[in-house]
Amino acid sequence: MSRSDLKEMSDSETLLEQIIKQARHEVLRQRTMSVIDRLAGEIPDPQIMAHWSCLNSPLQSNVKIIITSNGYEGMRVTWQSLDLEIGVDGILVTTKDRRTLKLSFQEKEVEDIIRWQVSQHHIALSQNLARLIGWQVLSYNGCSGVGEMEGFACASSIQLVAPNNDRLQLVAPNNDRMLSVRSGPTSGLHVFLKIDSSGNLDPSLSSLVDPKWLNLGGTFRELDLEQIEGRNLATKLELIMAMVNKKR
Repeated sequence: MSRSDLKEMSDSETLLEQIIKQARHEVLRQRTMSVIDRLAGEIPDPQIMAHWSCLNSPLQSNVKIIITSNGYEGMRVTWQSLDLEIGVDGILVTTKDRRTLKLSFQEKEVEDIIRWQVSQHHIALSQNLARLIGWQVLSYNGCSGVGEMEGFACASSIQLVAPNNDRLQLVAPNNDRMLSVRSGPTSGLHVFLKIDSSGNLDPSLSSLVDPKWLNLGGTFRELDLEQIEGRNLATKLELIMAMVNKKR
């Protein structure tokens, strides 16, 4: 062999190194697949679907994870999707809003990012379902600093107001019906309902000039979603909103 051939062989990867890289990628791919399958079985609502690309290379694979609610797949605005590009030593994650995250080979990191996306799906579902029914979004917080501390990432919350709410229109308050949803990756999902009538208002609030400040207070009571009919969160929220409107 010539000197140039020997130099080229020393600069390129050996066959053993290529085999080791392919084996490391295959192990990481199998670990990721097992985590996704386990979470899909542990979390019945929402449903987690994984679409593996058939066009892969020996050192790179791609999977698209879609999080939807059963029966509401047509509401594409409520979808939470993320792309996982599995390499040799890590995973590159691209979220729905095109943010990129780099994960290591640890399985816990893949589980954490999926659970965080599930909590984001709860808030997105509540927001878009409320708009379809006619409710109005009073406030939205993508990183809530109130409530139980999360083990990783952050919790999100949203407050919804029933249609034709008097306090939102800044006139005489006759009824105040609000729904608050808070979801975190470790603390879970919590739904609170506030129904106040003019006869239940605190007398100390009568000194307020502008009724809009009454939205800052009020008594919220947490709802037990297990006792509400519905196969998933979407049907339960739709039932709650419908019953609140019916009682107006």
